[in-house]
Amino acid sequence: MKIVFHKGFSMLELVITIGIFALISVFFLTFQSDVFSLNSLVTNTFSSQQESQQLLVAFINEVRPASNSGTGAYPIAEATSNAFTFYTDIQNVGVKQRIRYFLLWPFTLGAFILGVILALLNDQNEDNYE
Repeated sequence: MKIVFHKGFSMLELVITIGIFALISVFFLTFQSDVFSLNSLVTNTFSSQQESQQLLVAFINEVRPASNSGTGAYPIAEATSNAFTFYTDIQNVGVKQRIRYFLLWPFTLGAFILGVILALLNDQNEDNYE
């Protein structure tokens, strides 16, 4: 009697192999998705930190030379939880300007206003007299 060997795979072997391959594929795709979303989160956080640092450096450079207004008002006119107003000669022309930084609410990334509103009212505002 001659023994006959069948070449190839049985149906059960193919189904098990495809199932294992599908599980590995799902795991890999889930991992890849998590890596991409984590990368996006880290990039956005880093970008926000850089923007905040640049804002604070500009803010500090403007607040340090703050001085009394031309009418003798205190250097800091207003300091609240969402606004900060002070007097300084930001343009180095010998005239004090009123500078106001503020937060726009509801807070969004683009709404953190590097909101310098220069009240450049040279001759129209009583605070601008030397």
